[in-house]
Amino acid sequence: MENKTSVPTFRASDFLIKVGDFIRYLEAVGMRLECSQCGKDEGWSLDAGNDANDVTEVSIYKMPFSEGLAFRPVCAMTCNHCGFVRQVSARKVVAWVKDNPSGLL
Repeated sequence: MENKTSVPTFRASDFLIKVGDFIRYLEAVGMRLECSQCGKDEGWSLDAGNDANDVTEVSIYKMPFSEGLAFRPVCAMTCNHCGFVRQVSARKVVAWVKDNPSGLL
C-alpha cells in the first residue's frame, strides 16, 4: 500500500521577512529585550542577509526534527553580551506580517 502522506517542502520564498517587519513583529508582541540567559539588555544582533550584498531580509534557518522530513523555520538573533541565540518562529512572523502589512500598525 502506498503512503499518501505529504512530505513538507522547504521553500525559502515562503518565509521572506523584511528586517523592518521583523522588528515591528517583536514590538507588537512585546518581546522582552533582556536576555533570558544573562539578564542583560545590551542589544541583539539579528541574522540577516543570506546574500552579503543585501541585508534587508532576515535569514531563515531550516531546523530539522531529529527524525523524518519535518522542519521548523526560525529566525535567529544573538545577545550582544553573552552570545545566547534566541530563535523566533518564522511561521508566526510571516502570518503576523500578512495580517499587519507595513503602514497599518
